[in-house]
This record gives sequence, structure tokens and C-alpha cells, in this order.
Amino acid sequence: MKENTTSAYICLKDDLGIEYRLCRLDYISSDDGHYAYIFRPDYSVIDMLSPPLFQGIPGLDLDLRKEEYIRKDMVPCFISERTPGENRIDVSELLESAGMDHLNRLEWLIRTDLRYFGDSFYAIRYTEPETVDMSGLSLRFPDAAMRIMKNICAGNTVILKDLRIDKNNRAQTYFLLKELYLGNRKALKTMRDAGELPRLGRKEKEIPEKELREMRRRMENGLITSQQAADALGIGRATLFRKFKKLE
Repeated sequence: MKENTTSAYICLKDDLGIEYRLCRLDYISSDDGHYAYIFRPDYSVIDMLSPPLFQGIPGLDLDLRKEEYIRKDMVPCFISERTPGENRIDVSELLESAGMDHLNRLEWLIRTDLRYFGDSFYAIRYTEPETVDMSGLSLRFPDAAMRIMKNICAGNTVILKDLRIDKNNRAQTYFLLKELYLGNRKALKTMRDAGELPRLGRKEKEIPEKELREMRRRMENGLITSQQAADALGIGRATLFRKFKKLE
């Protein structure tokens, strides 16, 4: 008996743009008309998430921690809520728009970018998880952390110089990295807001040397404070003193 299999990942994205590959979903159809949907959750990724971003996969009791959830000869609600049924009037047009000649509801979900109004799940075509060697990674911390987190959340194994990140320590490493990443981002924003670093997306404000020298003279004579000088020039105090130093 001939069988055909379509495989996908059920995914979510967070507000950092990180994609979480939560569950493998296989649709297996056979020539005799029988079919099955098989869900294989990746708990090492799921355990990283919490409400409101993730509140479970519809139709599955993940508290059971099963390796597989099988639905034979029935369309699970995860599929029925997101894809057209065979009795839908415009199903032919929908299939044609997706480049399909017959209805395979999981394949349709993979090929289209439509979203169910009830949640933020989407499907991508399944590929085997990889082992990614990052032992020689040479990037600034935020970029390195983001690259590592994206691979962790994709279910990949990551090799670092003194650490192997896999399903056994994925969640712990993720939580530590994310906390450090968000802390670093917050610190950088605070420094930019204070004028200690140039703001992203634009160059540091140019101020004529004559104006800077005049402001410094007035400060030295006690006519204005450093904060008043910075406010008058439209910059932060740290930037003001950095510009004064360049005059020397």
C-alpha cells in the first residue's frame, strides 16, 4: 500500500523575532483512503514559553507529555481551524492560488501565509534539526546571543567552545541568555537616552565649534550649569563633555 507523508513544524514568533519550532506534525495518507495526523512536540522548546505567547497547542493535552499524539481518520482542530475543508465552495480557487491540484490541508497550511484569528501559530516545512558549531563565533554579545537563541529555539544543537546546548540544557541556557540579552539591551538604551552613546539610526548631532567654546566659557564662568548647556545644545551631558574633550 502506497503512503504519502507531508511534514511540518508548528511555530510561533516572539516580539524579538525569534521563531520557536514547537512541534513536528506529519500528515500520512494512504491509497485506501485512510489517513493520520501525528503530532510530536519538542518539550525542550515548549518549556521555554509561557502565556500570553503560548497557551498550549489546540487539541493536545501537553500535560501528558506524550512523545506522539495521533489522530487517525479525523481532522484535528489545529488543522480544521486553519485550513479549507473539502466542501468549501471556493476550495478549487484556494488550491490554485497555492499551486496545488488536490486538497492536502497540511500542505496548504505550509504554502500559505494566512493566519488563524484565534492565535499566532503558523506552519513551515519540516527539516531535520541541525548541529551548529559556533565554537569559533566572533561577534558582539547581542549579535552572538541572538544567533545562539535562534538556533536553540529552532531545536538545533549548538556547539560552543566550552558548552554543548541540546535538549537536556536548552531551556536553562535560553533563559540565562535571554535575561543577559534583555539586560544588555536595556543598559544600551539607557546610555543612549543619556547621550553616552549615539542613538541608533542617526549620526551624533553636529555642533559648530564656536557654539561649543561659547558654552564651555559660560560654564567656566559660572553663568550656566552643564545640564543647562547640554539642554541648550540639544544633547546629553555625557555627549557635551565628550565634545568638549575633542576641542582640547
